[in-house]
Amino acid sequence: MNTGEFPAVDIKPALKRTDAEHREFARQLAVEKARLIAAQAVAKVGSWENDLVAYALTWSDETHRIFGTKPATFTPTHAGFLDLVHPEDRAKVEAAFKASIGTRGTHAVTHRVILPNGGIRFVEERWAAFSDDHGIPLRAVGTAQDITDRTLSERALRDSEERFASAFEHAPIGVALVSLDGRWLMVNKALCDMLGFTKVDLLRRTVQDVTHPDDLEVTRQHLGRTSVGSLPFRLRKRYKHALGHTITAELTATVVHNPSGEPSYFVSQIQDITERERNESALRVQAQMLDSVGQAVISTDAQGAITYVNHFAENLYGWPAAEMIGRNIIDTIAPKSSRAQAEEIW
Repeated sequence: MNTGEFPAVDIKPALKRTDAEHREFARQLAVEKARLIAAQAVAKVGSWENDLVAYALTWSDETHRIFGTKPATFTPTHAGFLDLVHPEDRAKVEAAFKASIGTRGTHAVTHRVILPNGGIRFVEERWAAFSDDHGIPLRAVGTAQDITDRTLSERALRDSEERFASAFEHAPIGVALVSLDGRWLMVNKALCDMLGFTKVDLLRRTVQDVTHPDDLEVTRQHLGRTSVGSLPFRLRKRYKHALGHTITAELTATVVHNPSGEPSYFVSQIQDITERERNESALRVQAQMLDSVGQAVISTDAQGAITYVNHFAENLYGWPAAEMIGRNIIDTIAPKSSRAQAEEIW
């Protein structure tokens, strides 16, 4: 007979299954959270969420690390966050966050953080703000990335580039970066002054355009050999000045390779030796004239050190010029018996 009561059902197995499923779900959730924490620590990227209705701000463990706080002792708030931001950056950060409320898309701002130990950390914030269907702001979700290492590296690189540019531009001799086919890539003021061109005009030309015709072939040979190696070469060559006269220069060039090891461009140092060569030529002519004199000719400095000896003097005293130059003249050519007389003469 039906008494109107429901038949008894044993729900214990179902409860056991549900409990086991809950425990497994909790375990998987804990595993995923641990993975997320580890991933954020490796990437130095923390996460945060700002509930704009309840005014509640939550930070991940990595966000706490980035800002130098501890979850057990610091409760994130918007005001507390701004206190950690460098005073010079607070207005910028606050303005960026306020401007993002009620707008779509991703927003970003970079700022500094003052750590409890007084150190500075650079942080890049990225976030998106969300509103309801009526446009009322609900929350903002974002990330905070520690970019200190990257920022310091970029600054160091920028400082290095600025130092190089300054040293390059203000070098007392001509300096240039030259492509493998002879195009000027960078030229400094000293080189432009040496060749008589403005920087714009020189960059429109090639090395071949300003090289003396008689030195073109030897220049090509040296560039060709160096482009397949790494050793620098030194070459005395002539250049054509913008006004038409010839400049004699000493060129030192080194090839620079790219990260793949392939030749990329030359660094060239070009020193004007026109005056020096003119003086050397005059000295050679003078030496030839003195060598043709049928008498011994020896010159000394104020201390009596020999500075020049002609061929007749070499033959007369039996000393090669290379061994006489730099020696005291009395010790070199006067016999011991006549040193006193020689000292009176010299």
